[in-house]
Amino acid sequence: MSRWLLDFASADDPIAGFVRLELRTDIAWYWTYLVGVPDVAGVLVVRDHEVLLPRQGLEIRADGLWAELTCETPREHWTFGLESFGVRLDSAADALRPGGEIGDRVAVGLDLEWEVATGGPPAGVVHGDVLVGRARFEIDEPGAFYDDETPDPGPVEGETIATVLVPIGDGTHVERRLLRAADRLVWSFSRKAGPARPEAR
Repeated sequence: MSRWLLDFASADDPIAGFVRLELRTDIAWYWTYLVGVPDVAGVLVVRDHEVLLPRQGLEIRADGLWAELTCETPREHWTFGLESFGVRLDSAADALRPGGEIGDRVAVGLDLEWEVATGGPPAGVVHGDVLVGRARFEIDEPGAFYDDETPDPGPVEGETIATVLVPIGDGTHVERRLLRAADRLVWSFSRKAGPARPEAR
């Protein structure tokens, strides 16, 4: 399996989120999760675990989903594009309900760039546009990019700002917490089993 993960969050910008693409043996998994979008309560989710493997590069297509990750300069500069429909969930726990994520259907788009910062990767800066419905939000904030040479982030100690749960389909889920750690916001990453009781905010 190969995977790519982009996290972004800033204490000076309400919008935070992450993008993940996994290429498995015969299928691709794609996630985009957004929190803190102005005038949008809860969590915005774009998740598909039944995407055909890319025919070229890292461009994927499925029903209601187009996404592409492009390496401009290895480990220094990547771009992330998305045109899709997602769902809005009132709370993180709604992601684990039987039958999958059920919520308000919302158009979601990304036109983002990640550029490495001093000491990175994974440390860097993310800038570009997040599109939700008819609204466009410009972001310019710290971001971390993880490829096959960089392990996933782990647990982080701090004040929980938001919680996101990603169902995996084997009785487990990924829990990602947006935390205030010292003077910055960071995303943690951990795998969990059994029912979830998130401290969603």
